[in-house]
Amino acid sequence: MHTPAILKLIILPDSVLTRSLLVQHDFRPVPIAPQFLYHNLDFQTPSDIAPKIDAIPLTSQEASQYIVTDRSFHASNLLFEFLNAQPLSMFRADNPYHWFPSLLERESLFFDYQPIVDLELGDIVGHECLARAVLGTGSTLTGRQLLDAAAMTGSIPQFDALARRLCLQAITDFPRYQTFFINVSPISLLHQPQFLSDTYSLAQELKLPVPNIFFEFSESELSRQPEQVKNAIAQLREWGFGISLDDFRCEIDSDRDDLDPRNQRLREIYPNAIKLNSQQIQKCYLDRGKRNHVLRILDAADRLGVAVIAKGLESSRDIEFCRQLGMCFGQGFALGRPQQELQQDRYGLKDRCYDVVND
Repeated sequence: MHTPAILKLIILPDSVLTRSLLVQHDFRPVPIAPQFLYHNLDFQTPSDIAPKIDAIPLTSQEASQYIVTDRSFHASNLLFEFLNAQPLSMFRADNPYHWFPSLLERESLFFDYQPIVDLELGDIVGHECLARAVLGTGSTLTGRQLLDAAAMTGSIPQFDALARRLCLQAITDFPRYQTFFINVSPISLLHQPQFLSDTYSLAQELKLPVPNIFFEFSESELSRQPEQVKNAIAQLREWGFGISLDDFRCEIDSDRDDLDPRNQRLREIYPNAIKLNSQQIQKCYLDRGKRNHVLRILDAADRLGVAVIAKGLESSRDIEFCRQLGMCFGQGFALGRPQQELQQDRYGLKDRCYDVVND
């Protein structure tokens, strides 16, 4: 059974006063980088520590920064993680995300699975894994809410690592021939050097078929990352993992055989699949400009051997129009809602598409 790593609240104080007050509240210097102070987290930490931090003058809170991490102490790693650190004022008793460190420590995530469907045959060809969690109030958090909490608490790499590990463990309960799409933030590739080896080792340990696991990256996030992120993705692809680009918006030059030189991510990353978001797809039949743009993407993807998946399909008319355009795959509420069990039936799209726009 996996033993959760100890989470640590690490603060980079901005002043002698801040450091002094933190030391009074049992914060200790990080051994390898004493300019940082840390405190181990447990379930009660937000409610116990946050009021003490509130006693620090607000100007010092704003200038001081913090992260929550499960990493071992290492100066270079801390410096990397502090690129996405939050102001200390975010770690308040009334912080709307005060519950997030405890959620990470308890590993309180589960997953819903949304089907990806062959639009011609009606077969389910894969599922996207969507992280969920339930608060003490009983309300269920979506993946977007969890990502927002991770971003605001400076713990995207930790959330990403936990979600990836729990997801790989969860899909061992399903037939090995199933294909799964797992969302990953490029920040994790940049700030967690062990991402690659840990992921590959865990997949081997769980005896998962690597080609059936697709790691999905947001194209807009990738555009802001350095070359080493692309290199890490290339390593994943070399090991046999599938690569998917989500919310693909790349501009296509219809007069050339390749992509517009201003935006060459499709050729640079060379994914197995790209996903077009709902804004690009919904009611595309009413907008000639949107339709022509989608056709250019389909043409470029076809020449490169990249599968195209339409997201946000919520009406039978959108589905039928995507089929007419030559789109092979789709995902959306009209094809299947996220749920904890896999959907495995044959859809028979010609007869069974239904409208859920107002559902």
